[in-house]
Amino acid sequence: MNHPDNRPALQFEITVRTAGDSGVTVVAAVAYKTDAKAIARSIAQRYSACTVTIREVKS
Repeated sequence: MNHPDNRPALQFEITVRTAGDSGVTVVAAVAYKTDAKAIARSIAQRYSACTVTIREVKS
């Protein structure tokens, strides 16, 4: 996947944790950080209470 300006895509590690579990982690290749935030929001909506962490993966 390439960035719209023909740069390599950004990679973000998104971790969603709920009380008492280790959570789920996905790595998303996206064009913009706002895209990673939208993915995190979509995942988090499935839980009543959770903690979301977004971290850029440096290559």
